[in-house]
Amino acid sequence: MVGWIGLAIVSLGWQVGSHFFLDYLFEQTDLDLSLFTTLVQLNFGLRTVLWLVLLVGLWMTAEALDARRLRQSAGCLGLHLLLMVGINLAFMANVFDGLDAIDRVRDVYMTLGGGLLIAGGALILAHAKERGADSSALTIPGIALAVDLALIFIGPMVMEQVDTPSMKQLWFLVTLASSAFFWLCWFALPRSAFADQVPEAVVIEGEDGAPPMELGPTHDPTQDLLVGGLWAAGGVLVTVLSFAGGGIDGRAVLAWGPIVYGVFRIIRGLSKRA
Repeated sequence: MVGWIGLAIVSLGWQVGSHFFLDYLFEQTDLDLSLFTTLVQLNFGLRTVLWLVLLVGLWMTAEALDARRLRQSAGCLGLHLLLMVGINLAFMANVFDGLDAIDRVRDVYMTLGGGLLIAGGALILAHAKERGADSSALTIPGIALAVDLALIFIGPMVMEQVDTPSMKQLWFLVTLASSAFFWLCWFALPRSAFADQVPEAVVIEGEDGAPPMELGPTHDPTQDLLVGGLWAAGGVLVTVLSFAGGGIDGRAVLAWGPIVYGVFRIIRGLSKRA
């Protein structure tokens, strides 16, 4: 499970980088349309491979632990991947004719695909609960999943306004935030929920009749997760409001500082839970 943290960061980072890179190529260069289409297809292929690797890891973990909830989660996420691949291939083949058909397909994908993602995340929370995770350990993942669900419902309302460049970027930020909170739902869980054996506390016998000492963590990683989440959410909120308001003198404010700091605290908290 710890290795999936790195995979999620790579996947999310690739989505961010490839979006801005492809957008720059399309808007600022005289790139041939056929070459641009090829790059988009290659990007889609790489994202699909990342999803497949993640699903294989989840399924192997489910088999190793004989965990029914994880198998069900892998099934939901696998169906989401099939839906995503099928719709993207249909778009590439120009199967859908007219904006109305495209809008209907988009709404179906967001509703059904988003529902499958939420179901997959909820099943992983249920698995962690069955493995002994207490309510406090599930607070942050539960909030992250709830925020992701809210963003899925907010998405269509934002999508209706993408006729302006600023709203187009706002739409991307909404989908990016949805992905980030979905990954946070998984990786804020205690690592013991996915270990072959739940680690026990180390106890050292005291000398001269002194009571035994139990070694525990010296730093609560939940604090890093909470503080990092607040900083990152604040940075995203400032950026979203800037895009929605047209920015300052026509230039939107990108609050990279709080976002990067928040991500750093989140990663540090996750690493301490490993």
